[in-house]
Amino acid sequence: MKQKNVTPTLLALGFGVAVSGCGSTGSTDENVGQPMNYQHVGSSTTYNPAATGLPYSASSTALDDRTVDYMLALRTASLKLRGNLPTLEEQQRLKKAIDTGASGDAQVLYETLVSDMIFNQPVTFNRQMFHFWRNTLRMGGQTPLTAPFSDSSTMTKQVSLDTAPSYAAMLVSEDRDMRELFTGKADTCPTFNQMTGSFAKADCFVANGASQTMPGNNVPSQYQAGILTNPGFLAQYYSNFAFRRARLIQELFACTRYPAELAKAPQQIGPYLYSSPWPVDSVTNAGQGFQANFIDKNGATDIRPRRLKDFSTNATRRVDPASSAFKEYVDFKTECQNCHSTLNHRAPLFAVFDQVGYRDMNNLTMVTSTATFSPFAQIQEFLYQCNPKTTDTSSNPVCAQALAWRNEGKRFDFGGNANPMDYPGFGAEMAADPMVAMCFMKRAWNYAYSRDDVVNELALVPDHVVQDLTNYFVENNYNMKKALLKLYTSANFIRF
Repeated sequence: MKQKNVTPTLLALGFGVAVSGCGSTGSTDENVGQPMNYQHVGSSTTYNPAATGLPYSASSTALDDRTVDYMLALRTASLKLRGNLPTLEEQQRLKKAIDTGASGDAQVLYETLVSDMIFNQPVTFNRQMFHFWRNTLRMGGQTPLTAPFSDSSTMTKQVSLDTAPSYAAMLVSEDRDMRELFTGKADTCPTFNQMTGSFAKADCFVANGASQTMPGNNVPSQYQAGILTNPGFLAQYYSNFAFRRARLIQELFACTRYPAELAKAPQQIGPYLYSSPWPVDSVTNAGQGFQANFIDKNGATDIRPRRLKDFSTNATRRVDPASSAFKEYVDFKTECQNCHSTLNHRAPLFAVFDQVGYRDMNNLTMVTSTATFSPFAQIQEFLYQCNPKTTDTSSNPVCAQALAWRNEGKRFDFGGNANPMDYPGFGAEMAADPMVAMCFMKRAWNYAYSRDDVVNELALVPDHVVQDLTNYFVENNYNMKKALLKLYTSANFIRF
């Protein structure tokens, strides 16, 4: 199996390294980073492990290249793509091709065997993809989550934590465009049978007031957006202010932590270096005039009272109306805004889903604030521009053009009682982001080379390592199967 502890020096150069004890036939006692040239017999190509390695476009090389080990590559690929070791017949065929020594025969046969694992063995391949996405999304399990529905003690609802990884695996299995992970409208809550390797398709929509069968998110089909509206995904990452949901879509699908955006030139603001492209006062903060407002101009009457968990308003819970307790909110100070300038423009989109991933029918926030009594969060706590006006008495006013995936991208409205928000539009912005396309390949690359998570364990993959693979992925309509075949048959993967 490929080693997960690839040395950073060689990782940055674009190829995997195996160490002694892993069955490699190559030399393993050379100094890391020491320039060494390997001339491929019968080829003009020079392989320099201390330089650039081999690109994915490199042709096959002679069998006496001492770094090539087709048998070990087959073993690794089979474990990753099928969950089992190669069959005896496969090993014998490949060994015969190697022993024959005909140029290219072993490479052609190896590619044929790997292609067969991906395209012709759906039971084992689909199962591996299902577990790959379970691990990637950090969710799943046979026992459905049961939780109070919309914080009402009179109704409970179940939600499956397997439908999100099942949906992602189904897109791979069916040779579909992986951008549908963020834009898909139909069959976004399938289930997977691990015995048969088959998917049972199902929609995520359950209308408000309908029988609370599993699954359901109260998002009509035209507003569904793949995993972004998947109730299991939203339930798994429920948190105050929906910040955990917004954090995970960045880390899982863009492969970086917050801050998600950087300005071309940072600003010095007091003692802090502000590096976000958003205006510094684009989010609620401690500055005068940029604070969350819960009272009208004369300070006497609530214009947007907080809703408590029992659905009463904070007006009924005040001990001293003259105190400031009922005006508590989070101050996002300058040192926090490098992250929160982006985070606060995303999180409200996911804040209208309750703890089992069910959308409030009026798009009211269903996540809690950290204020006294843990009331439901309000939009003005995220974005000061969304402070309510005394002239607007609607229960859920629209905060226009408040949300975005990127500062330079399309803007979306928040709130309103008519329809769900533009989840497909937000998903389309994600799907068009080059970082998202590359993140798919970084996660596939780390899995192939038995490395840890690119974000949580900092198993970083330099962009240039997967740039050729990402280009191939995009050029082939974001087809994951084709990209995997390219990855597992590349000139780098067969070298140890």
